[in-house]
Amino acid sequence: MNIHADPITVNCRKVLAGLRLIGTPFDLVHVDYFKGEQKGPAYTAINPNASVPAMVDGDFVLWESNAILQYAA
Repeated sequence: MNIHADPITVNCRKVLAGLRLIGTPFDLVHVDYFKGEQKGPAYTAINPNASVPAMVDGDFVLWESNAILQYAA
């Protein structure tokens, strides 16, 4: 499971904290929010809403923080 996030944002911190709390293994892919990397073509291919966080697990993609936590649970 890859989590595309910038820990500076509240929703990203929520996802990262929740995943760590329940012990779900993940790899963090840093998306620099202040540089606008979430608006670049590489990221919008994952999340067309251009918001962080997003999760990629194989071919499955989610981009809402609560949905990511529910999926992990």
